[in-house]
This record gives sequence, structure tokens and C-alpha cells, in this order.
Amino acid sequence: MTETLKQQSQTVIVRDDGVVVYIVHGPPNADEARKSMRFIRQHTAQYPYTVTIVEFRTSDAPDAETRKAIAEEVDKKPSATVFVGGSFAMRTIAKMMTKVINMMKTRPDPIAFVDTMAEAEVWVAKTQVEMAAQLAAAGGGAHVR
Repeated sequence: MTETLKQQSQTVIVRDDGVVVYIVHGPPNADEARKSMRFIRQHTAQYPYTVTIVEFRTSDAPDAETRKAIAEEVDKKPSATVFVGGSFAMRTIAKMMTKVINMMKTRPDPIAFVDTMAEAEVWVAKTQVEMAAQLAAAGGGAHVR
């Protein structure tokens, strides 16, 4: 069952296949970021890994408080994230944030930057297969959703 959290600056959709679609519109704020991250954790807890599509074509750069909130609330389990659109500044901030988050994990999570949702969906399909294989090989018993 698809679950949705709509807020002023962001919308989070957890699809039936467990893929998270995180749409940021306008300037994000720390409180909404925390709510979004908690919503994602709650609705993806049954999965061994999380795959997220972040659509930020119409987003402004997050301030320092919002970046801190995202880093503090991020799930520690394996995940993969593909960013769709975004300005050069937004892509640079996203790269910096994912590097910091990956430093807190035992292995770096895959990330990608694409221009369209169609490209994101192709990346998600490929990455789900790769992550399931890696977790299965590690004894996690993962499956492709």
C-alpha cells in the first residue's frame, strides 16, 4: 500500500514496491526533514535496504540546520539514492551530504545523479538487483522487490 506524507516543502511517497520518492519543492526546513526521515524509516522498516529517488528540480538549497537534521535522522541500514534534476549547487550539496553520511556507515551506499524520472527508474531497477545480491551474499537473505 502506497503511503504519502505531504508537507509544505516536501512530499514523501513510499510506493508499494518499497521505493521511496522524496520530492523537495521550495526551501526545505529542518522540522519537515526530520518528519520525512522518520516517516521513511517507519514505512520501510520491513525491508533490508532502502532505495530512494530524490526529486529536487524545484528545490532551494537546505540551510545548515536542515542538513544537520537530515544527517542525524538518516537510517543506518544499507540504502541507495538517486537524485533527479537539481541545480549545480543542489547537486554539490547532495554529494557533500552523502559523503558525510557514508562516513558513518560500514560501507558506502550507491548514489547517482540523473536528469529525468525515467532515468531514475532504470537506475533503481538495476540497483535493487545489485543490492539484493550483495546482501544475500553477506547472509542477509535479501530479495528483489
